[in-house]
This record gives sequence, structure tokens and C-alpha cells, in this order.
Amino acid sequence: MMNLRLYSKRFCARRLLSALAVLACSSAAALGANNITGLVRNQSRGEPAIGDEVILIRLDKGMQEEARAKTDATGAFTLNLQYPDKPYLVRVVHQGVSYEQRAFDGDALSLQVFDAEPQVPGVTGTIEIIRAGTKGNLLHVSDMVEIKNESSPPLTQAGQRTFEAYLPASAKIDSVLAAGPRKVSEIISAASVPGEPGHYTVNFPLRPGATKFAFNYDLPYRGHAAFQTRHPYPCGSLRS
Repeated sequence: MMNLRLYSKRFCARRLLSALAVLACSSAAALGANNITGLVRNQSRGEPAIGDEVILIRLDKGMQEEARAKTDATGAFTLNLQYPDKPYLVRVVHQGVSYEQRAFDGDALSLQVFDAEPQVPGVTGTIEIIRAGTKGNLLHVSDMVEIKNESSPPLTQAGQRTFEAYLPASAKIDSVLAAGPRKVSEIISAASVPGEPGHYTVNFPLRPGATKFAFNYDLPYRGHAAFQTRHPYPCGSLRS
């Protein structure tokens, strides 16, 4: 009976030590992780994206680059964090076009990228919404256009003139905004075409899905105004 009790105590002690060892290892791994991992897939070819640049950006008092990596032969990457309690943005650059996703410490991401071409079939306009309001002797106009990229296989249209806007010749641009399929808007620049007043171009990529552009500008106003806009992708319009 004594031997059985001794064996039972030793067995329980060993199991307890094993459990504590596993817990300690798990805790150490969790504490020492401080990274974001991910897989990047090229949806244009249906295969892993190999050798793409991956940039870790810390979203803390602005956007600060913290680390870089490249995807391996399976499209995988690992980024080590300096501040695991902060929010991050992971940016993958494929053929000059960025694809982004927000992330936190310990996340395992799945990102999609697409091959880029200067002209892509399947790009069409869907809707244009024009809003206008007066401010003194100016008419402030907000012209929002939505473009849809339904290319097959999916491709990103990228280049110097991914979108063009023909605004009134007297228009003074206040700002231009763009939002890709992830609906995160950003301020972009528009280049004027020499010798063509009111003609502007942008080089914001048209990724698969819907992209929105908003041109905000002022026109001289003396009680009435008449103007017309034009874009390379005709679409239905709504004015207010």
C-alpha cells in the first residue's frame, strides 16, 4: 500500500511539473512573439506572391515605418514589432502598387495582390454625384465619381493617367480625394494638362473592385452658374 501511494504521489508530481513546463513555454512564446505574420497571394495568377516588399508602419502620432521584409517562396512573411501595444499597417508592394491591411501584435494576415497593367479591360464608370453650395462669390463643387474594375483575371490598372477629369476651365481645385476598394480615403494630387484648362489627370491605381474619386473645387459665382464635367468612363449622374 505504501509503495502504491508513493508511486501515485510521484506520478502526480511529474504531471504537475509537465503541465507547468508547457504553460511556462507557452507564456514565454506569447510574451516573446511580438510579431505579425502573413501570407500574400497573387490573385491574377492564382499563386503565392514571391519576393514582394512588405513594410510595417506604426500608426502612432502619424505613420512611422518600423520594419521591412520580403515574402518567401510560399508568399509568407514575418515582421517583428518594437511596440506590440500599438496599432499597425502592413503594406505589400507588388509591381509598384501598394496593398494594405491594418494589424495588431500576433495577427496572422492574408493579403491579396494583383499584377499591374497600364490599361485593363473591364473598367467602367458606375455613378457620378455632384454637390454644390455657395460661399460668398464662389460656388463650391464636390464631384464624386465611382469607377469599377471587373477585369478577369483580376488586374490593377496603374500608370500616369489612371483617371482623367475635365472640369470647368475656371475651376480652382481645393482638394482631390481617392478611396480604393478598402474604402480608406486619402488626399492625392492632380496634374493639370498643359494647354488644356480644366483637364486634370491622376495616377491613383484602379485595383479590382470599386474606386472613388472626389474633386472639390470652387467656381466664380454671381447668382447663377452653369457648368459641365466629363470623364473617360461615362456613368449615371446625380446632382444636388
